[in-house]
Amino acid sequence: ITPGAPADLLALDMAHPDLSGLSGETALDTFVFAGGNDMVADVWSAGRHLVTGGRHIRHDAIRAAYGRAVAPLRAGL
Repeated sequence: ITPGAPADLLALDMAHPDLSGLSGETALDTFVFAGGNDMVADVWSAGRHLVTGGRHIRHDAIRAAYGRAVAPLRAGL
């Protein structure tokens, strides 16, 4: 680990029904062994905040690009 290097971090949504009231290792174990994407509140990658409130910051743009990419495939059906 290099001091001052960008970090990759994950924050859980502790209001999620399966995490509510849990703490520390119990919450982490629940996420790792029984959790899903809906338990993730925020993600930082290389120090950049990419997911906030459980949603990728570019969700709308990514969804639109996907729609444009598959449209020609659907037209050929």
